[in-house]
Amino acid sequence: MKSSSVKHHLFLLLAGFGFSLLTLTSCEHENVLPAAPAKPSTGTPTTTPPTTTPPVTANSLLQQFEAQRYKYDAQDRLIELSFTNQGDIGYTVAYENDKPVRLNYRNGNHLVYTYSGEKVVEAVQYTPDNKVVFRFLFEYSGDKLVKETTLTYLSNEKGHLSIKDYVYDANSNLTEIVITWSPSNSPDDMRGPGVVKFGNYDNKINPVPYANMFFYLPDVKLHRNNPGFRDPGINKTLYTYTYHASGMPVKRSTQIQDYPELPPAVEEYSY
Repeated sequence: MKSSSVKHHLFLLLAGFGFSLLTLTSCEHENVLPAAPAKPSTGTPTTTPPTTTPPVTANSLLQQFEAQRYKYDAQDRLIELSFTNQGDIGYTVAYENDKPVRLNYRNGNHLVYTYSGEKVVEAVQYTPDNKVVFRFLFEYSGDKLVKETTLTYLSNEKGHLSIKDYVYDANSNLTEIVITWSPSNSPDDMRGPGVVKFGNYDNKINPVPYANMFFYLPDVKLHRNNPGFRDPGINKTLYTYTYHASGMPVKRSTQIQDYPELPPAVEEYSY
């Protein structure tokens, strides 16, 4: 997650055609009498029903949004996350007793979960030779994730520390992420905070699962509805949505508030 290089205002701002061939048949012109018309068939003509896409409902599963693609099993459990813009990033999800217990990354690393009851409290990512790369610790208040602590071991065996505190509104929608970080593994060296704010939520279902390039938390929703803005302190982004008849979002337009002359980026939700 966040390493020592994280800056106060550095955050993510945040994607075959077929053709048909028509064969034309021609006959030579012959000077013959026309044949008597054939009797009409009394049988029932064979018809092929048109292929239809199931309607989007409140229970539809998100297949793709932005660069992320989601794949599910017959029990509607997430079993794979991939990215359209980076083929070497992503993972498959292994389950035991209906709980995710391990992620297998495309780069050869793997992650192992630790549970307390039904909640994931720790997740550790290992290299193929079992060296620890990341250690994630999770704290909850009821069903809400309220704290995420990350130790990163990429360049320092003792680890670099970063902490995210999550703040929610009365509807359980995320309103703030408060981020602090340390060049060491000591809380005494913490820098920051940096704050990312969200707001102006609609009252529609947000279909995006909490699955990022590092881990997947199956029972966590940071955004139960769809935010109208994301503000990391610079380049505030504004979101507007169009919806299916079911109320599920079908498109999101993203506009940088300080650059209204720029055309908005439009992203579609696939179910």
